[in-house]
Amino acid sequence: MRKSIKMKVGAVGATFALAGSLAVVASGTTGAYFSDTQTGAITGTLGSIKVTTTGGTGDDGLNFAFNNLMPGVAKAATVSFVNDGTELQDVYLVFPNATALSALNDLGTFGEVHISVNGVEKFASLNLTDHYPSGTAGIGGAPTLISLPRTMLLASDVSVGSPNSFKFTFNYAGKLGNAAPNASTPRPASNGGGTFNSYPVAGQTTTKATDGTGSGLPFQVVAVQVGQQP
Repeated sequence: MRKSIKMKVGAVGATFALAGSLAVVASGTTGAYFSDTQTGAITGTLGSIKVTTTGGTGDDGLNFAFNNLMPGVAKAATVSFVNDGTELQDVYLVFPNATALSALNDLGTFGEVHISVNGVEKFASLNLTDHYPSGTAGIGGAPTLISLPRTMLLASDVSVGSPNSFKFTFNYAGKLGNAAPNASTPRPASNGGGTFNSYPVAGQTTTKATDGTGSGLPFQVVAVQVGQQP
């Protein structure tokens, strides 16, 4: 009799031990702990890049007419530009028509181009050519062969609302009056007449069918985010 009682107690004790183990596991999955939550949201607006230009005619103020060009008499176009966006921006001068640009760049010493920004000269060439990289014309002696580049940085980190301007100056060399046009150096006839920078012309380095034919020098003023390229 005493032996059976012992066995019963042992069995009960084993049952309690198992139940205690289940209780520990269950308490680990209830998520019963203290907490506190704060809630927020991310909102905002998109910034903008915008440049406003004035100085010439047309909707963008970028059309200029170099009428009655004469050898040795320079003509200039001045464009004002303002950052009308919301952030700093870089502003470029771009010549999108490669054929028109090449026609100008094949004038050699019969053409001269200067570009200044806010009164400071950024580019000068007295010997326009497509065969050499752009740079600054040589001072003294024969001028360096320099091409007008397709893209030129006018101003970087332009602040919102700040006024800026650039001037494009072109001049046919005085010796044009004594020289006839030829295939290797496209240029107007020595007696004058015609239109400024007709393209394409015989002998120029670059021609693209998509550029078409015409005269003049198409250009764009392009604003981009700081550090980006147009």
